Amino acid sequence: MDPAYATSEGRRAAESRMTSRVEIRRKTGRTTQDETTGYEVPVWDTIHTDLPARFPPERGGPGKSRTVDIGGAEVTLALREMHVPWATEDLATGDYALVTAGRSAGSVWRLVEAGAPADQSTAYRLDVVEEDKPVEW
Repeated sequence: MDPAYATSEGRRAAESRMTSRVEIRRKTGRTTQDETTGYEVPVWDTIHTDLPARFPPERGGPGKSRTVDIGGAEVTLALREMHVPWATEDLATGDYALVTAGRSAGSVWRLVEAGAPADQSTAYRLDVVEEDKPVEW
């Protein structure tokens, strides 16, 4: 079987399992005044809407984690994996994914690291960590 054909078939199959939908948002660096509170709040751009996604169950063994330095203290973050279509573009480390449909609807995930997808993978696999929904949303 032609490897390119097998990869494209695998991508179609992977996308068929992406039954959740996410909206990808990114802080712009700009602020605006909240009309109800009067406070300055960050402005967010919406990068993707209705993007197919999947949060697969964790595989056997210990879950993924990453240790980061926050203010001189080491903190271990429990990571999950989020799959989106392989050809998805314009994702950046620090983007937020709001689950708009699916089992985890309403949850918010921050992309820990958004590099380029592997060239022969069936999905764009991203490490994410659950976050509280930003108050300005």
